Amino acid sequence: MIRRLLFFAIVLFTFLFSFSKVDARIGLGTMFADDATVLWAGTWESKIGLDAGAGLMLEGSELSAVRAPISLRYGWKDRLEVGFGIPFAFQSSSNSDFDGSGLSDLSVALKYQMTQNEGNYPATSTEIKLGYGLNNPASSDAISIGIVYALTKVFSEGRSAGHLNLGYTLFMSKRDDVFQWGGAYERRFRDTMRWSLGVNSGQQLVPGVRKDIVGELGLTKELTPTLEMAFSGGAGFTKESPNWIARVGITKEFGKTAGDATNYRKAEWGRPPAPGAEESIAQAESAMAQNDYPLAISLYREAISKDSSIPSAWNNMGNAYYRMGRPREAIEAYEKAAELEPKNADIPFNIGLAYYRIGEVQSARRAFARALEIDPNHSLARSNLISLGGLTGETK
Repeated sequence: MIRRLLFFAIVLFTFLFSFSKVDARIGLGTMFADDATVLWAGTWESKIGLDAGAGLMLEGSELSAVRAPISLRYGWKDRLEVGFGIPFAFQSSSNSDFDGSGLSDLSVALKYQMTQNEGNYPATSTEIKLGYGLNNPASSDAISIGIVYALTKVFSEGRSAGHLNLGYTLFMSKRDDVFQWGGAYERRFRDTMRWSLGVNSGQQLVPGVRKDIVGELGLTKELTPTLEMAFSGGAGFTKESPNWIARVGITKEFGKTAGDATNYRKAEWGRPPAPGAEESIAQAESAMAQNDYPLAISLYREAISKDSSIPSAWNNMGNAYYRMGRPREAIEAYEKAAELEPKNADIPFNIGLAYYRIGEVQSARRAFARALEIDPNHSLARSNLISLGGLTGETK
């Protein structure tokens, strides 16, 4: 009863905290832990893999298993994706009742992302999966309903990420329900490669196996911005766990936004500019070159209305306000740019100039100091910080 109440509590949590935007998936994720990313609307993803393990325990019987998971997922809406799984499995066991092979656990899934990885906040998602054990001897004719809550946080300016997940699967048969949990850390190296390390339980290489705890180490190679191959291997820590487990898989993304959702070399999470935003920015830059600042501001606002995540649009709009003699409005635009691009030293430098113009010397000093923290070689910020009375420099 308590386990089923937990299941419905997680479902309720999903709808109480459904808000915000989405994150990209390509260029991040592991084979052995769920993550909170979703596909962009209109993008497809196909996965083909091969998992193998030995020494798993089910109802007192030891099993060895080979599983070939095949899945197809589609970004239905910006925060919602659907998935289909068609795995094939082979099992051998000390109990002949669990011997056999065939299609295993046909599934359909719906994954909804509640928050994106933004500022200090992690990405979070909930996935609900309906499965049917078609021919798998360990779950034949068993209908299952599962839910997985995932959390993903990006660190080190996109070069590493952590994943946590919590789930529960109800089997509508004599099989015991399965509690699932897991965590993983991944780190990028050599631009297009990632290593990962994690621990998980209830991942169900064999459906119905409970109380297993498995540690795994993985390696992923990004072959192109839309294609990657992954390997992992590990071993169990409890008597119900496999003696060893190994996985290999390949993921391909395709569709109208494939490869655009993430800069895969840096694992940067950011939505690609909306259609028309780049055109508006180009027109605004042309207006800036002709000193037509009112038109430039109008065009930058038009671009921002289409995609508010472009830091250069906010910064350059701030420059237009500054050159029109409207420094307070310039500061508002610069502050937004600084939130989106915190490692750009020119933005706090611009903020310092705007504060100085309205006579707020202390605020200007703090902004120049921030620019120097980001870039100690920023000569204009240094000279202005040393002597605010001789303020020099154009906005950047």
